[in-house]
Amino acid sequence: MLFSAASMAALLLSADPALAKYDALWTHRDDAQAASEVAALSKEFAATDDYDKLWRSARWYHWVADDAPNDDERKILGKTGWDVGEKAKKINPAGVEGKYWTSVDIGAYSEAVGVITALAQGLESKFRDPILEVVAADPNYENPNLDYVGPEMAIGRYYYKLPWPKHSDSKSKEWLKRAIKAHPEILLAHYYLADTLKDHDKEAARKELGIVVAGNESFDPPLARRVKRWAMRLLSQIPE
Repeated sequence: MLFSAASMAALLLSADPALAKYDALWTHRDDAQAASEVAALSKEFAATDDYDKLWRSARWYHWVADDAPNDDERKILGKTGWDVGEKAKKINPAGVEGKYWTSVDIGAYSEAVGVITALAQGLESKFRDPILEVVAADPNYENPNLDYVGPEMAIGRYYYKLPWPKHSDSKSKEWLKRAIKAHPEILLAHYYLADTLKDHDKEAARKELGIVVAGNESFDPPLARRVKRWAMRLLSQIPE
């Protein structure tokens, strides 16, 4: 089943005018003007005690951290989102959005400082355990605020990024294929699977990247455009 950007916006739309404006802008967040407005609103939201504003702010910081030009910026953005997410979790400890977006901001921070350093800082369980709680709370992949299969993609990525002996391509593939089976229209899952596959099954990796490059962008156009750019870069690094 395909979910258009418009349907996602409708699902996320709030009666609060500030949230309604934010959610409309979010669907254009790779446009420079929209991004500037989302960034400003996210900063405002981070200073509130409103759970729905806080998790959106944490999500924004993950969005920019995930494509940051260098590790120094990724570290700052990831830590900012992490701090905002922790605030959301304190306000609503059961909220799955707060748990998920805080964890992926921790993930961005961890990649920036280096996975070994992050493990030494005890961040593994802070990242993983809340996401597994979210997976259990949304077994049918129904929450658009989690990008439906965001938690499954995060765990798949987790197993890929871990160093030996915790690293597991088989577990990474298992979680990513689970995400793809539930929502094949989410191109990021195909990209992550290609990244996991590229070192031991180049043909399968190129196939997944082909799906990304040719994929329909309607689920989340800004994310799709970003992932297609990443896919073209990764394709150029995989020899025939």
